Amino acid sequence: MRILYGVAGEGRGHSSRARAIIEHLEKDGHYVLVLAYGLAYKALREKFKVIKIEGIRFKFNREELSVYGTIRKSLPNIMKNIRTGNARDKEILKFRPEIAITDFEPVTAIFSYKHKIPLISIDNQHRLTFSKLKVPQNHRREYLLAKLAVRVYIPKAEYFIVLSFLPENQKRRNVFFVSPILRKEVLGLKPKKGEKVLVYMNQPYKGIIKILKDIDEKFIVYGYNINRKEGNIIYKKDPNEFLKDLASAKAVIASSGFTLMSEALFLKKPLFVIPLRGQFEQTLNALFLKQSGMGNFSENPNLKDIKTFLSDIEKYRRALKSYKMKSRQTIDVLDKILREV
Repeated sequence: MRILYGVAGEGRGHSSRARAIIEHLEKDGHYVLVLAYGLAYKALREKFKVIKIEGIRFKFNREELSVYGTIRKSLPNIMKNIRTGNARDKEILKFRPEIAITDFEPVTAIFSYKHKIPLISIDNQHRLTFSKLKVPQNHRREYLLAKLAVRVYIPKAEYFIVLSFLPENQKRRNVFFVSPILRKEVLGLKPKKGEKVLVYMNQPYKGIIKILKDIDEKFIVYGYNINRKEGNIIYKKDPNEFLKDLASAKAVIASSGFTLMSEALFLKKPLFVIPLRGQFEQTLNALFLKQSGMGNFSENPNLKDIKTFLSDIEKYRRALKSYKMKSRQTIDVLDKILREV
């Protein structure tokens, strides 16, 4: 089958799972053409056939997502996609796609609607539209806005494969809740209880470093694009060392992105997360983590928050023992859909 596959470019999660899925599809004999931008384009272009597009670029002000800033920063990209639409469509049509898959990438969805090609959506964002969520009142407004944004971004598809930390009963015949899909590099790791706490911030959080310096623990910190040692903190920027440090971490402190949380939970690592303000999907991940008993979170952590988390590590490890993740579930569901389409 000839498959058009669109991948969102913000964060590493979209490209990480897309790579795992596309490798499987090509191994199974399918032909895949990828549309991608940003980090996803850089990550996928060397291994797969990729057409570069433009996409949403997030703008942050003081560690908070700026909706206005994001729109202003992204508008030129959206206009460029519109201007180049006809030429891009011609190039895609030469490939003769029979089906389209989108990982929260709207250009692919629009192409599928325009040319009447079946669309499969694979992402974690559609938890907002299909899950029965208990949202705290103080997050109700941002939840409703995020839910609306997801519906506008990918308004319809023949099938929705929704990645979620927990299984859900779904009555809709075309909606499937599945465990997070993990890279083969993660699946091959052998976790151990090390002495260092791994810290990862995809947007540098200035306040956390000051807190870490006042704690009697050793920390490995990624996300600040430097290599150096300062007291009890080792800064690293080499992505090739990250998984080794994750596998041997005592615990993990990070922003609450879906992919890193999935990898840490799979490796049974206690988590303390700091959701990026303005991104409700990260707040949703953080709320799940606290309710599950496998970690904790704070939107504005202080010294006491981090110390309490580190002192409760054994409690979180006990909760993690019973957590199961079916890493092949996404692939199995996708294969079943492709046989039926």
